[in-house]
Amino acid sequence: MKSKGKAPNLTRSVIETFKERFLSGEIKPGDTIPSERDLAEQLNVSRTTIREAIIALKVMGLVDVKQGRRATVTAPSVDNVLEILSLVAPLDQTNILNLLELREIFEPACVFLAAQRVTASELSIIKQKLDNMVHSVGDLNAFFKADYAFHRAIMLATHNDMIVMFYNVFEPLLESLHKKIVVSSQETLSHEKVLQAMMRGNSKLASNLAREIIINARDRLLKTITEEEQEVGDVSLESPNDAVYRNV
Repeated sequence: MKSKGKAPNLTRSVIETFKERFLSGEIKPGDTIPSERDLAEQLNVSRTTIREAIIALKVMGLVDVKQGRRATVTAPSVDNVLEILSLVAPLDQTNILNLLELREIFEPACVFLAAQRVTASELSIIKQKLDNMVHSVGDLNAFFKADYAFHRAIMLATHNDMIVMFYNVFEPLLESLHKKIVVSSQETLSHEKVLQAMMRGNSKLASNLAREIIINARDRLLKTITEEEQEVGDVSLESPNDAVYRNV
């Protein structure tokens, strides 16, 4: 009887390993899963166990299996949400502000929770992500990736898989948003203050500081929008001759 119980436990272990790698960002939607043989060797289980785990992951909507091809990571729940958002909520000026408002509600609460649950090793990881932010100042794309990694590390520190999944959904939107906001020279300092509050276990302060980061981002965005509108207004009021002389 005991031998019959081993296979389900091994299958469950493989599934949990996959989920952990997905949540940690080690594997992402679109990635090709290694062959059954390679996975069996990596995880020290039978190919039958790998096959059963992949079937279960397909049912969960985490992998896509097509005949003659290797399975791929899909996370269709994420893709579906993004597809709906792109159709009904394009990232125009109004929805950019809506997204910032959502972050202002969502992220401070997550930081509050993370500050209560974070481990010493997780604090070290968050510190490493902050160092990456400091080193990437001046490179917008690198800075976004480092900034996103910093915030995601905090989400992982909540030890709530649903929070991490929810944050993963909004990564493409956050990247688009980041490109529209001028990065402040104080950006890394404000993030460092959040980390320091977490290290002291002051969840309320950490949450308030996280909210300030988002509010400051919103204010910088509004300033940018106002300046762009003023530039458009100035050009529209300018005569054709003025434009010629200005470009000379």
